[in-house]
Amino acid sequence: MEIIVMELSAALLLAVIVLLFRRQRSATQNRDGAENQRGEPPARIAAATQQNYLNRLANLHENLALLDERTTAMERKIESVLKAPLQERRQHFEAAALLFAAGHDGNRIAAMLDLPLAQVEMIGAVKNVFDSGVKTNPGIEPPPAQTAKRKASTRSAKAKSRAIVLTDIVEPGRAVNGAVA
Repeated sequence: MEIIVMELSAALLLAVIVLLFRRQRSATQNRDGAENQRGEPPARIAAATQQNYLNRLANLHENLALLDERTTAMERKIESVLKAPLQERRQHFEAAALLFAAGHDGNRIAAMLDLPLAQVEMIGAVKNVFDSGVKTNPGIEPPPAQTAKRKASTRSAKAKSRAIVLTDIVEPGRAVNGAVA
């Protein structure tokens, strides 16, 4: 008997679960149908989408205008750097060479003179090239170049004999092939 009661209670429980599931499904279908009935018309959705598109296009235009202004400002800054007085740059480079000669580090020189490190390193390399070259002292003249020594002529001054030429052997009175002219 207990088994029958248990089977009966399990069947009732299953029936309740099925009824609750159907009720829940019908409630969601009713809610979706009500939302579709009160939904916005497609024309209003299209107008909202178009307005959103136009707003984003205006933002893009503003960003491009700002980018153009920044580009123009950077071009002006580059032109001003290129047109910087050459004398001032020359003084910076001379100062960098003097600081290198004093034994300062390239990073420190670049920081002091506000020059790019690559330019300061090039100045150091040029300085090293000049230092390793031949050093001349303007107070001391270099020794004169030695000329090749010539042998003193110990021979007597007699006339040199002239070399025999082929035209000297042929007598002028004779023709070619031994015929006399």
